[in-house]
Amino acid sequence: MALSDQIGAYDDCFEFFEQAMANYPKGSRACFEDFGQANYFMFRLQKARALKRRENMQVYPRGDPAFGKSEFDKLRIKKPVKDVEGKWWVYLEAHRQQILAIEDVE
Repeated sequence: MALSDQIGAYDDCFEFFEQAMANYPKGSRACFEDFGQANYFMFRLQKARALKRRENMQVYPRGDPAFGKSEFDKLRIKKPVKDVEGKWWVYLEAHRQQILAIEDVE
């Protein structure tokens, strides 16, 4: 099934992004009955964010910090995860890398 190139087709995705941002850095999760639905929603989230980046390339001038970016870029979209009850969850979480040290190179 092809994904729409119309940003208006992703209102549910943007509502989910907004909720996850309101709960940042913990994020949010959405539940689905099966893997196919959860996986399709994950792809729709990725497409929605890409369309937002493209839209921001038209809204903001080159050189503006928002040019080509989405306010939702701080969130990581995780692959669907199955719980013990057989439901599938898609998570939006903050990027959390386990950096042990940052050093300058001489």
